[in-house]
Amino acid sequence: MSGSNSPLTVIDRREEEREPVLLGNTNEAKERMTLDQVKAYDDENFKLIIKECEWYRFDKPEQAGVFHWEAWRRCMKKLGCQAMEQFWKDLDFKDRHKAQWAFAKAMNVLEREMREKRITVEGPTQRKIEQMRRGQAAFKIGKYVYYQGDIVYFISDVALMKRRRGSIYLPGAEFCVFTNAPKD
Repeated sequence: MSGSNSPLTVIDRREEEREPVLLGNTNEAKERMTLDQVKAYDDENFKLIIKECEWYRFDKPEQAGVFHWEAWRRCMKKLGCQAMEQFWKDLDFKDRHKAQWAFAKAMNVLEREMREKRITVEGPTQRKIEQMRRGQAAFKIGKYVYYQGDIVYFISDVALMKRRRGSIYLPGAEFCVFTNAPKD
């Protein structure tokens, strides 16, 4: 039975298909990198994403919260997920039960779409959050959106900041979101 593909034949394919460094990653360049090179690559991508981010300032926390979720919706739309778009169509502000149903339905569909498109969303670890707060980088706490293993968007949590114009601090505070989400 030499050369046959019967179930008893064992074929050594170790040289044909290499195991990627990061399972689930479709970035072929990363598959040929060492873990140190992958870390340097990811750090460089993160720096580029942060450079693209802009501050958005609001007088009320509700306005900043709505903007935060609107930025999230635009990111998902840009990556090809339509669940949030459907949610806004199904949303009935007058009927709380229908609104909750529409939200639950949208989240289930969104999870499936994200799995299919290999989109992941991560927040920083608790240790990283503490480091950022000590280093005055609290604006980096938020949603990190990855598409097929590479960071593509960042949306900060709503941050409370002192009002200032230039180097002059003004009375009161602003509610801010730091993001590179698409503008639609």
